[in-house]
Amino acid sequence: MIQLATFSLLPSLLAVTAPTELSAEPIGTLPAPVTSHALAAQEAQAEPKERARRRVIVLRNGGVLRGPARPTGSSGWEVRGKGGWREVPGAAVASAELERDVLKQLDERRDDGSLEPADLVEWAFSAGLLKEAFKLGDEMLAEHPRDTDLRSVCARAGRYVAGFPERGAPDELDRLRQLGAKGSAVVREAVVERLVTAAPRDDVKRAVREDMRSKLSNRRTFAMLAQGRHFQGEDPRGLLLHAVWDPSEAARAEASRAIAEIGSAEVGAPLVRALSSETPELRLRAAEALGHTRDDVFVPALVDRLYTLASLPQGGGGGFRPPHANIFVGTQTAYVQDFDVEVAQFAAIADPVINTLLEGAVLDVGVIGVSRVTVRQERRVIIRSLRDITGADIGSGSKDWAKWWESDAASRYRVPPPAERDDATSGG
Repeated sequence: MIQLATFSLLPSLLAVTAPTELSAEPIGTLPAPVTSHALAAQEAQAEPKERARRRVIVLRNGGVLRGPARPTGSSGWEVRGKGGWREVPGAAVASAELERDVLKQLDERRDDGSLEPADLVEWAFSAGLLKEAFKLGDEMLAEHPRDTDLRSVCARAGRYVAGFPERGAPDELDRLRQLGAKGSAVVREAVVERLVTAAPRDDVKRAVREDMRSKLSNRRTFAMLAQGRHFQGEDPRGLLLHAVWDPSEAARAEASRAIAEIGSAEVGAPLVRALSSETPELRLRAAEALGHTRDDVFVPALVDRLYTLASLPQGGGGGFRPPHANIFVGTQTAYVQDFDVEVAQFAAIADPVINTLLEGAVLDVGVIGVSRVTVRQERRVIIRSLRDITGADIGSGSKDWAKWWESDAASRYRVPPPAERDDATSGG
């Protein structure tokens, strides 16, 4: 997992002080450390220095220094790191602000709501709030996975992530696959941008297919992303299977978004048909997948299914008992148990009494667990998918969504698909 942290100054260049690794270009040769005796002599003759405060210093080469810092008399800065105080020339600094002020500005911009997601994340990166920018980018991508401007901003964040191989490196493709699998959403966007140029197209395609079959869920998740971005003309049946039956929720969501990248209306048709399947689990997974696509074209199908569920009994299942049965495996052997003696006309007749000997075993069979999908569960999943696609927080009841569907607020979703509109205009 990629974590983020701030930079501190080491003797020769910028390095990371937290468990995370970020990358930045060196700012050049920094002054050699001042010995303690010389520093004491200088401080004795110099004026008292300003108290060090936590600052965010953005360098002109794009690097970021974050931590205790104080100005020097030569318009430069002193930054405290593991090796003590180090000087940063003023010419290398683009901006230096108090950390609390920059964080306050970020909160104000986020609460204001006037900035687009891409602009907000880009500002956080440009202000030097790397840790907050990566976290914010992950949140924005979860809310707006199809925002192309946001994707572009996140793709440029690769320069801050350590572990990125140099272009043309022999193991560039393998290292990118590993980095994309363990990275956050922002890191994945940066990696998938580089993936297509890391090796010949056939090699990249073969690697993506291999990762789609991996036992590691994070490998499969990144492979779904790469498949949807770079191989849209390939057979989509693998994505459809993963969107419904992959055991990892993250992989299912990424496969659904890849379907949207390829073409929701055409590729996602089997998911719409699965809403009426006789298999309850398939209906649930199909409704979930349609919500993950975030595509408006699926709203009418989800609403139709919601209307159908409204007419069905709301199964509570309170008195349900799992199946239970017995089975006998054995043999039956007949034998003479006794004789009934009858006397008549001075004659004795022995009538045999036949009985049966049972040998074998009785197996008591019972189902210890049963998975059932009630109407209430299915309705809840469909409403969540509708909320994800439309962004409307109507409520949790079918009547609330039915009222919304018949209002002007849903008019944009009631437009027929392009194929139906073309048939209508052509007179067919």
